[in-house]
Amino acid sequence: MTVPATTFSLADGPESRASAHDLLTLATSEDFARWEAQLAATGNCANPVRLHGRIDAIDRVTGEKAAIYDTASEPGGVLRIPCGNRREHICPACSDVYKGDARQIIRSGLTGGKGIPESVATHPCVFVTLTAPGFGPVHTIRTGRGSRRLACRPRRDAHQRRCPHGRDLPCPRHHHEDDPRLGTPICPDCYDYTGHVLFNALAPELWRRFTIYLPRQLARLAGITQRQLRREVRVRFVKVAEYQHRGTIHYHAVIRLDAPGDSHQPPPPRYTAQLLEQAIRATVVAVRYDTAAVTGDDLPLRRILRFGTQNRHPGHPADEQLAWHRQGAVAAGGRQLHRQIRHQDHQRSRTS
Repeated sequence: MTVPATTFSLADGPESRASAHDLLTLATSEDFARWEAQLAATGNCANPVRLHGRIDAIDRVTGEKAAIYDTASEPGGVLRIPCGNRREHICPACSDVYKGDARQIIRSGLTGGKGIPESVATHPCVFVTLTAPGFGPVHTIRTGRGSRRLACRPRRDAHQRRCPHGRDLPCPRHHHEDDPRLGTPICPDCYDYTGHVLFNALAPELWRRFTIYLPRQLARLAGITQRQLRREVRVRFVKVAEYQHRGTIHYHAVIRLDAPGDSHQPPPPRYTAQLLEQAIRATVVAVRYDTAAVTGDDLPLRRILRFGTQNRHPGHPADEQLAWHRQGAVAAGGRQLHRQIRHQDHQRSRTS
């Protein structure tokens, strides 16, 4: 009789093939309880890191060495610790811990806690989404009242039914979340793939400029100089980058106004959420990036990149949404990247 193999992490490596007999042998071994305790200590990590070695104490006077701990005493001769991977499709357990940590950090910035006073809940605050511009019609999900699913692209103008390449532009289908056509161009020949790639590569630069221009617009709307603004208010934010179905980057951010300093006191009364929203909208209009610095003056490649935006005041559970988006940005879904793509001339680091 052939015993079917089972995918199970038993030895070194992400996954090893262990038969049912191997599993039964492990379960009845003397060190099974310790092995099980190790996995529980990792939070049942799907791919724990296996450490091999020992810890010795050395007397500085006599030079005498005494062993304190040795992984040889552990099951399999290794000590297992959590991998800490944020991607759900690689390790659901560690990903869930990361999601919870992110939620608590974001929540403390909105309602207080963990050293932040509860008074921050009254500070001017806006939840903003900065999206990419359109690069061509794509298959998408549209919803109406009561979350009723609508047609992807209903026919509106009989004279614009076809694109210049002869393809039908309307799409009467009601797409679902797992539809592989979501985000794909209706006409690949019309779609601006060059602009799409350039936007993704340079989106961090657009965000950097957004953080520079926002205080300027806030000062302009308040009718004061930037120097005076810095004496009265400080702009704080937390952001998350995520990929849309069409594969373009967009940012979710909670932007809050505080008084200067690290005590998280409220700003002067004239700085309201409405003023902050106006400054954000003006900043989005002002921020742009000429790709000539990357592509040169080659007209077929040159683009002027900009953001689109949606604003919401945090009457919504922004901490829940941003934590969910932060998790979604690293979760499985077929449209996340395992590493950042940066142009070699635009590698920068910024701590906010």
